Amino acid sequence: MALFTTWHRAAFLASAQRIQNDQKISDSKSKMVDALKKLDADQEVLSIEMRGRLDKDEAAIKMRCMQNTIDHLQKFSQSLLDQIAELADQVDVEGNALQDKRDGAQEH
Repeated sequence: MALFTTWHRAAFLASAQRIQNDQKISDSKSKMVDALKKLDADQEVLSIEMRGRLDKDEAAIKMRCMQNTIDHLQKFSQSLLDQIAELADQVDVEGNALQDKRDGAQEH
């Protein structure tokens, strides 16, 4: 009878140990799921922050490109205006010379 009781006691202890181990495993799995959820949430926050930084950088780059384009167009426009003014001066000089010739021809 003592052998049977010892066997039952050992079986009971082994069963209790398995239940305790199963509970530890279950607790560990639950903690792991919670940690993964937190990781996903943190990763989403980082993703949003990174997107914001990228959008800000992209806007700054576009603004810089537009400013460079404006600067180049202003320089080009000024160059064209200078050339037009120079041509207008040449036309005035040539027109005056032609008028002088006409005036001289009419006097004779």
